[in-house]
Amino acid sequence: MLPVMLGGLLTVLQGFPALAYLIAGFPAAIIVAVGWTFFRMHAQIAEVHVRPGEAAVRTVWEILRARPLRWAPIYELRAGKSSLTLAVGDAAYELSRTAWPEADTLLDALRSARALGTPRPW
Repeated sequence: MLPVMLGGLLTVLQGFPALAYLIAGFPAAIIVAVGWTFFRMHAQIAEVHVRPGEAAVRTVWEILRARPLRWAPIYELRAGKSSLTLAVGDAAYELSRTAWPEADTLLDALRSARALGTPRPW
């Protein structure tokens, strides 16, 4: 919305008609904002469930839609300074430590669950 408002302001200050610009700009800005929100809700991880050998990760969208947990084996865990990398099933997730204040507790739970899980075939 800010670029549309600034563009409209600059157009008016230069003495040009701004109505056509604003009529096209505001709906375009709303469509982009809705699309970005939709994308973020599908990408933002909100829950990590842990049980021996498996974990289930759900996004904000999956929680709002009351989708069931999809349990999958924990394949990889990596702890960095700013994030945790988690490979569960066929997906890899990166959890920012700033978004997950108890990241170390989560990492310990995931490591314990991975250690208690079924032995891997390799």
